[in-house]
Amino acid sequence: VLSLFVTPAGPYLASLSIWGERRIVRSEDEGKTWYASSTGFINAAGQEDIPRAWVVDSKGRIYAGAGSGVFYSDDDGRTWTYVYYEDYPGSDPIDFGVSGIVITKNDILYAASMGSGVYRSEDGLFWKNVFNEKHSDRRSGPDLTNIVLDSRGKMYVSAAKEADCRVYYSYNGMHWGPIVQTALDSVIWATTILAASNNDVYLGGEGDGVRLSTDGGMAWRNITSGLIHK
Repeated sequence: VLSLFVTPAGPYLASLSIWGERRIVRSEDEGKTWYASSTGFINAAGQEDIPRAWVVDSKGRIYAGAGSGVFYSDDDGRTWTYVYYEDYPGSDPIDFGVSGIVITKNDILYAASMGSGVYRSEDGLFWKNVFNEKHSDRRSGPDLTNIVLDSRGKMYVSAAKEADCRVYYSYNGMHWGPIVQTALDSVIWATTILAASNNDVYLGGEGDGVRLSTDGGMAWRNITSGLIHK
């Protein structure tokens, strides 16, 4: 199971990858039974894909970030439509896998991608690249493993393969900066990040367990004690 999501109407959705077969499944009885719900979840190359991350806007449209870009559903996740960027002049194609997606209180979407930075959209169809530091070609940037939004509207992205810094932040989604490397000490790769409702930020790093920041990422402490590694 790659990801799970509860739709606005209440059913559960799950993305599965089993022995090379990928599909979305749906449950309307709290997980007792499941059935396929992947209709339309096919990318521009005609290949089936599955979501890594999900969000829903104020009108009930579900957006799903996948290995080939962004899909949306207007019927509570029963059928899906792929966003064809070439249909929207001036839009930047999300041509790398979407690892995370968030939505603000004003229904503005942000998607983190593997290798081509952060994208912003006001309608889910037209996307613009708003962050890919030092990589003008949008194809050789850091692999962003997740994007999160805290209760104050501050965003964080975690990077898995960046030599100088592993977490970036933004207050408005348009201007991004790195959290200084010294604040993270020995974190090798930041594999995931979570913003809690009380403004705490948690960071999972490969080879370094879990870290917690209570001041917006300026200082971190290791809270791995109690986790058993075998």
